Amino acid sequence: LLRLGLRRACRKASAVTGCSSVVTDDLRLRFGAKDPVVVPTGVDLDECRAEPASPAFDASVPTVFAIGRIERIKGFDLLLRAFARADLPSGVRLVVAGDGGALPSLRALASELGVGARTDFPGRLERAQVAASMAAATVNVVPSRVEAFGIVVLEAWRSGRPLIATNRGGPGTLVTDGVDGLLVDPDDTDAFPRTLERVVSDPELALRLAAAGAQTVRRYTWDTVVDRYEDLYRRVLAPAASGSG
Repeated sequence: LLRLGLRRACRKASAVTGCSSVVTDDLRLRFGAKDPVVVPTGVDLDECRAEPASPAFDASVPTVFAIGRIERIKGFDLLLRAFARADLPSGVRLVVAGDGGALPSLRALASELGVGARTDFPGRLERAQVAASMAAATVNVVPSRVEAFGIVVLEAWRSGRPLIATNRGGPGTLVTDGVDGLLVDPDDTDAFPRTLERVVSDPELALRLAAAGAQTVRRYTWDTVVDRYEDLYRRVLAPAASGSG
């Protein structure tokens, strides 16, 4: 029923938007949308400064940080496996924040992999604490099996810390691999651990990725999003306005 409704809406709409080219391609191929337009999600660049908070972990300890709904699609189990396989200093910790149905199995997997003592699950965080945690992390990771866009990518860039992101879906269209982040297949049991090792062991690489990400995120302000929608509205309304004269 939902698919039928979406097909009808795509056919009747004067314009169709999607948050990434992955979404617009799907709308065009599966639902018949004609020339759908990418209008990305935005992020408030000043949010982390407006509401200062403490991170969800000891900021003096090297930390791999990830956050999101704790469900299979988000790939946190893949991150756990990569963390367990990676050749990282023993003091490096993994923090996976958020809540969801897969949290009990994720805790069990951490113990099974032998990294339970080095892994923390602080649960759901307030927005200000999310920003503070990302800014305190050694690296922020988005390990999703699939992601339509990836607002966490923008938040990681905003934090001024390096980013590792899935190459599946939206993040692969946002991140320039090796420039403002590192892209990886989260199911690649060799590449994912090595990517963690690269960022944690190479401060110069981490700084370079973080600096580039802080520049890239400026393309995704809410003002920019509003400008794109206003431009789209003008194009949609222009034929009607010219015809009324």
